Amino acid sequence: MSETNDVIERLQARFQQLEDRMKALERGQAAPVAEPPTAASSKPLMPEDGELRPVEVVSVDAKTTGPVAEGQYRLSWKLVLRNRKGRTMLVSARILFVDLDSFAMEEVFVEDLRLSGDGDRQKFSGFIIVSPETADAVMGVKAHVREMD
Repeated sequence: MSETNDVIERLQARFQQLEDRMKALERGQAAPVAEPPTAASSKPLMPEDGELRPVEVVSVDAKTTGPVAEGQYRLSWKLVLRNRKGRTMLVSARILFVDLDSFAMEEVFVEDLRLSGDGDRQKFSGFIIVSPETADAVMGVKAHVREMD
């Protein structure tokens, strides 16, 4: 029962933060919030040579999946990628957990993600352990992917 009360208190505090932010914006006291954080490469961007990027970030999501111990929360992430290169490749990913203003709160580096060359979507997931304050502050997630040499 106390765990449920803790979750309710955290949600109420987050809701109050958002309300305070909206009131400040209405009074012109704060910079407007940027677009909600999303996958950094979710659209096929064109590099200078005109070729499509070899890896597309289809989606990236994160959520707090619950307390793991006193003062520790599990922040889970899911990354969906598509290999456009036509051959198996290894990539690394940098996943950023950001606050309401898109400032990075936490990050995780994942290496040796193997993408098949068939062009299908592939899902990867994991988690990090964070403090309750960090879990409350995270409002979005971004991902940057790079082909490994």
